[in-house]
Amino acid sequence: EAATQASLATKAKAVANGTDTIASLSDGSFDLTTEISNASVPDVIRPLVAATTPGQGESGVISIFSDAYSDVSTSWSVSAGVIEDAVVVTDSGDTSKKVTGADSVTITLPGTLDISEMSSLHVNVWRSEPSADLTITLVDYGADGAVGGTDNSEHVVTYNTANNNQVAGGQWTDLTIDLTDLSDLSSTTNIGQIVISSQTDGAASGETLYLDNIYFSKTFSGLTFSETDLVATGSEG
Repeated sequence: EAATQASLATKAKAVANGTDTIASLSDGSFDLTTEISNASVPDVIRPLVAATTPGQGESGVISIFSDAYSDVSTSWSVSAGVIEDAVVVTDSGDTSKKVTGADSVTITLPGTLDISEMSSLHVNVWRSEPSADLTITLVDYGADGAVGGTDNSEHVVTYNTANNNQVAGGQWTDLTIDLTDLSDLSSTTNIGQIVISSQTDGAASGETLYLDNIYFSKTFSGLTFSETDLVATGSEG
């Protein structure tokens, strides 16, 4: 990885000094795609823009963390590193969660949340170490609503190169998880935790994560309208 970083830095300096050209990045003499995929983004680099504001209407959303919606009450904890609120763009009013030295981030709900009418989970992620495995776990507490109960179930979604869904570094990525794909959940009526982890070979990756716009959404379908429901203005033509 250090060699990759040095290779990218050397190429950038050569282009800046005029001893190399931008064209060389795509003429086959330098494998830019591989270099970027293998590189990590130094922790001194942070997002330069805020995550894209979600477009779903509030009536179809259960928000965990987003300035675009009214959030349910949550508590956040980390197994390693530090978590804090961070404003990416000064005076924007948009706040993200910044995690440094990342391992696992646990979002605990007060009681449980019924998401049985929801269709997707959305998470905006900015990261510094794209080679690490990024996982998102939903935990359902079961009918007794108790953490660690015998009827608990969970499903883990893993993003990495092996699954061909690696999350790139140095940019915001909107992860959308179809809840119908979470076959390891025996229920979705008592969701108690969302756990976001970053690990390399089973150990904490230590990368920097920014998290924003974490929410469940539902798709409205099967809507019908009668002619009396509509009021037309103008002329037919």
